[in-house]
Amino acid sequence: MDRVRKERELVVVAENKVGVLHEISMRLSKAGINIDSIFAYVTDWEAVFRLITSDQETARKEIMKIPYVKEIDTEDVVVVRLEDKPGSLANLMEKLRRLNVDINITYIMYRDGKYTDVALRPSEITVEALLNLLKTNFK
Repeated sequence: MDRVRKERELVVVAENKVGVLHEISMRLSKAGINIDSIFAYVTDWEAVFRLITSDQETARKEIMKIPYVKEIDTEDVVVVRLEDKPGSLANLMEKLRRLNVDINITYIMYRDGKYTDVALRPSEITVEALLNLLKTNFK
């Protein structure tokens, strides 16, 4: 697996109701889709779910069937594989600071005790530009 790669996530905006995450996870489970990563939060009265799954297209179709889902979009994120040890994220963020890269969204996708995969979405440059910067400057 590449140390720096691009992934596509589904961004689901739904009404902030009890049971929305249950409905999403149940529908994906019944469709045989694994959730590889999820990051969820609430803004005002909406719930936002950022999902990376084993089958994004089918996941999108299944989630669209949920009545309180308002919209689904796709966005790319850059995923960086770090050593799973104290300071790894700080070192990455220091490199991005020195390159003057502002990060809008970050979350840990995966962690196994040896490696940690961190998802990044830049705010002022494209995902492709961040991908290229990291491939060039992150050895």
